Amino acid sequence: MKDGVFIGLDVSMRATGLVMLDCDCAVVDRRVIGWPASKHPARTLAERIAYFVKVSKEIRAAVEVVAELVPVRIVLEGYAVHGPGDPTLAPELGGIVRLGLHAFDAIEVAPQLLKKYATGAGNAPKDAVMLQVYKRWGFDCGNDNNLADAYTLARMGRDAADPVGTTQMQRDVLVRAKLLKE
Repeated sequence: MKDGVFIGLDVSMRATGLVMLDCDCAVVDRRVIGWPASKHPARTLAERIAYFVKVSKEIRAAVEVVAELVPVRIVLEGYAVHGPGDPTLAPELGGIVRLGLHAFDAIEVAPQLLKKYATGAGNAPKDAVMLQVYKRWGFDCGNDNNLADAYTLARMGRDAADPVGTTQMQRDVLVRAKLLKE
C-alpha cells in the first residue's frame, strides 16, 4: 500500500497515543486518549471496563472515518513484558482494542523494534525516543512519549510502503517486524 493513511497506536493504561500519517508523512491526526489526571486506571472493575470501552470506541471511530476514504494500515505496539503496574491490565485493554480493529489491516511491532527504529537501540529510554523522533523526523510530541511511540509506529508503516530514505538498520528493523519483505 503506497497510498492511504498509516496509523500508529501506542495502547497503554495511562494514555494511548494515536498518530495518522499520509503517504507524504504529513500528520493527518494526532491525539492522546487517557484517564483524567485525578483518576487511577485500576480503581474498580467498572471504571476499568468503562475506560477500555472509551479507548476502543475512540480509536475505532477515528479509524473508520479515514477508512471510508482511503486504505489504512495500522501498526500497534506489542505488549511490554516487564512494564510497570498490574501486568494484566495492558493485555485486557489491548485485547479489546485489537478486537475492535479486527476488520482492518493491522500488525503488531515489539517495543524493542519500535525503539530501535527510532533511535538505533532497542533498549533506549523513553526520553531518547522522544528526542530522536524530533531530530530524525521533526515531529514534536511535546513531552508525551505515547505520541512519540505512535508517530514511530505510523512512520514504520509508511516507510515499509516506501522505504526510500530509510537507513539499512531501519530496513532491517522493518523486515524483523514483518512490515517489509527481504
